[in-house]
Amino acid sequence: MKGISAKRARRQSLIRHEINRHRTRTVRTAIKTARESILSKSDDANETLKLASVALERAGSKGTIHRNNAARRKSRLAKMLNQMNK
Repeated sequence: MKGISAKRARRQSLIRHEINRHRTRTVRTAIKTARESILSKSDDANETLKLASVALERAGSKGTIHRNNAARRKSRLAKMLNQMNK
């Protein structure tokens, strides 16, 4: 029979799983939107890059993805934007 602490840990795990899943989906969508607007040379490319950066920073600070992973992705998006602006 499972102990009370094991049941509590399981509950917490399920809640964290849902939160992390939501954050991951948000990050993916933001990155995809930013990439598409950068490649199409849209006027709102800077704005979508900012939104993606915020989503990445939040996911990195909360531990959903590693901080360095978030920084790397932000850097690559910014680099992509700068190359398209040239």
